[in-house]
Amino acid sequence: MALEMVDILTLNKQTKNIMDAVSSLVVVMDEGGRITYINQACTDITGYCFSDVEGRYIWDFLFCPVYAAEARRAFHDLISTHKPCHGKTVWRARDGTSNLISWSSQVIKGASDDKISVIATGVGVSQQAVAALGIDGIAHDFNNLLTVIIGNLEILQDYVKAPEGHALIGDAIISAGQGARLIESLCRNNG
Repeated sequence: MALEMVDILTLNKQTKNIMDAVSSLVVVMDEGGRITYINQACTDITGYCFSDVEGRYIWDFLFCPVYAAEARRAFHDLISTHKPCHGKTVWRARDGTSNLISWSSQVIKGASDDKISVIATGVGVSQQAVAALGIDGIAHDFNNLLTVIIGNLEILQDYVKAPEGHALIGDAIISAGQGARLIESLCRNNG
């Protein structure tokens, strides 16, 4: 069941100030998945200010490619079921660093039931918490390397003209994605 609230898309200044004061990450999206608000904590961890991300899809720039499709699917499941969802994901900051984020997302109904938003709140998982989960630093570093490899392969696709080259790059992206999912599975099973 969705929360009954004032239309979150028309946040007043006081509400924005409160959300900017909390240390938790806050992202608000419209029902299509476009960002309508991020708080200061999001800016601090990602390096993106609101004007950089307004109207963009979160999965187009904060998720490494292997997680982007899963993020879109989870978002659309949330919109269709209105059941809150929780999980962990890795965000890529503007400077290329990766951050493990523990998330909770909820559908929010506006003043009129036909207008909904999604509010996602999260906290960065510290290196100590990652270690406490039994996730080896090597696995985390390997996952960061895979993120860079996948990103560079996607950029390389724009420069390769031959279809054979695209096929080879596509195979490499798939393999790197499988490696990233394997690392994620190992980390999850160790937690």
